[in-house]
Amino acid sequence: MAILASVVAVYAQPNPSTEVELLFVQNAEAVVFEGETLTLKGVSPSVIFFSDRPQRVAGHVALPGFLEAWDEGKDSFAEDPPNAALSIVGEGQVTNVVLELLNPQLQGDELTYNVQVLEGELPANGGTSSLFIDGLFSEGEKEGAAKGAVTGAIFGAATGNVGEGAAIGAGVGLITN
Repeated sequence: MAILASVVAVYAQPNPSTEVELLFVQNAEAVVFEGETLTLKGVSPSVIFFSDRPQRVAGHVALPGFLEAWDEGKDSFAEDPPNAALSIVGEGQVTNVVLELLNPQLQGDELTYNVQVLEGELPANGGTSSLFIDGLFSEGEKEGAAKGAVTGAIFGAATGNVGEGAAIGAGVGLITN
């Protein structure tokens, strides 16, 4: 029932065609970059998500659930890899790099991505970091049930059931479209 309340809060707006763009943040104790592989070491077990106004949705989703939803749907991150800004604190300086993220793999508290560096220079090693991942969907990309299913999958992942969240989200998307 909490999932339904959360999803309804997202779409029960005066203008149901308003898109919700969820942005994500992953925090880690350190980063290692080798070849085309970025490893987040000591990665947080949850991913922060949030949206901008007017919806102002915010919360946490368990990292395994976030990764499970990575390739869900035709407009998934697997189909359209997200860009991300990686901010690394270390040795008295902050380094910022823009990346494209591909193929996430989680082993224990280490999360690896295949990456393409789009802007900046990624150091071989770095300290505490935050990875700011572009939105799951943006203005005009999704409508109705598809939009609801994607958002529902994220909310469902927060409670450990991506499929149920997607189904509830699709229903809400149909009703509010």
